[in-house]
Amino acid sequence: MCNGDLLFLEIIVKECKDVDIFGTNMYRGLSFGDAFKRVKDEFKKPILFTEFGADAFNAIGNEEDQQSQAYYMVGNWKEIYENAAGLGKSGNSLGGFTFQFSDGWWKYGQTSNLFLHDNNASWSNGGYQNDFLEGENNMNEEWFGICAKGPTNERGLYQLYPVQPTTP
Repeated sequence: MCNGDLLFLEIIVKECKDVDIFGTNMYRGLSFGDAFKRVKDEFKKPILFTEFGADAFNAIGNEEDQQSQAYYMVGNWKEIYENAAGLGKSGNSLGGFTFQFSDGWWKYGQTSNLFLHDNNASWSNGGYQNDFLEGENNMNEEWFGICAKGPTNERGLYQLYPVQPTTP
């Protein structure tokens, strides 16, 4: 199954006895917090991150911020690894799927500016402190790719380039 974060976990535990793996789309910032332990203790199942990530745009500075994205992604992958079987923590992590491979330039508005890389933050998440201001949106859907798109050429094609890694 695939769930939004740990929403309705108590209902899932009660009603979904035949589910083998708890899949979750989770955006909490640098750490998944209590997710591994809660799924292990309450549902007694392995956890798979069906979607997780960070955007590569700093809403405060109004500029691309690959270092911040890499900081969150490396932190998330490290925690997923550390919670795999036999590594000393919860032992129920199966892995995860990065959201997403390349930036989605069509995501803001979805009917206009389809070939422009908009910089509009459309939702707020305090887990991403590098560009969070209370009451302001800081998450930009068009900048979640771990590969950025270069300029579009005359044939409508572009080069992809990976974010530059850093460690938390």
